[in-house]
Amino acid sequence: INLTTLDIENNQISDIDDEIEDCINLEILAFSRNRIENIEFISKLRKLKQIYGAGNLISSIPDSISQLFQIQSIDLTSNLLETLGDGVGKLYTVNVLNFESNYLRNIPPNIADLEHLTILNWNN
Repeated sequence: INLTTLDIENNQISDIDDEIEDCINLEILAFSRNRIENIEFISKLRKLKQIYGAGNLISSIPDSISQLFQIQSIDLTSNLLETLGDGVGKLYTVNVLNFESNYLRNIPPNIADLEHLTILNWNN
């Protein structure tokens, strides 16, 4: 599938099917304001550059997110995140990490290794 942008915001979606893996050219994924809890599928979308997943029920970020070698921006504002896995600290191309309004207590030390990171929003 040649789809590069998928916007499924403002729905009542609770799960994204594994079939999304067929969207191998997907660069922008917007799924804000749904009921999504699990984002394990994200790491299979290797060309992703922007993730917009604010206002869901996401409680963790899989370490496999480190396989997104082109990612530039992640917005997971207003979720249920309590910790970030080590994978976030391996997103060497990321410019923006927005984790505002979650339940995060600690910034992983490897975040300091992200030399392209210009915006880190951590307000809880």
